[in-house]
Amino acid sequence: MHVFDVDFLQRVSGDSSRLPLHRARKKVPYLDATGCKMAPHEPNAIKFERFIFDLLPAARHAIVVEVDARRTFAPLKNASGSGDSSPEAVRRQMVALASEWLREAGATVAEGVAVEISPLFALDADEVRARIPPSLNVHQPLYLGEISNRRK
Repeated sequence: MHVFDVDFLQRVSGDSSRLPLHRARKKVPYLDATGCKMAPHEPNAIKFERFIFDLLPAARHAIVVEVDARRTFAPLKNASGSGDSSPEAVRRQMVALASEWLREAGATVAEGVAVEISPLFALDADEVRARIPPSLNVHQPLYLGEISNRRK
């Protein structure tokens, strides 16, 4: 995840060499001579990609923060139904983290129940613990949203 200052992006936007092309070999489905869709087992195409992190050397100041990806990173790069990095995969990871926070806060969460915690409600299990009843039993979908006394 990257956060950039708008002034920085404006400064580097005029120089396309700051974002070089990277070659990536990919498995790309194709139609054979008879019109049948084929799924290659080996890479059969070259894709050129640009990565925003290539701008980091041009920054006057940079900060790197290391996090537990399982808890804080769920990339959304693919369409629904495509497995990894899909909206469904992101939602599963978000629900798993919210369920974990609720359990750490003393709640009982039934398996398979979708729960979501807004960052306006809590940023970690300790904040959840401070805002829920200790005997909370979650057996149906639950959304914990903004609370009125949240510090601004």
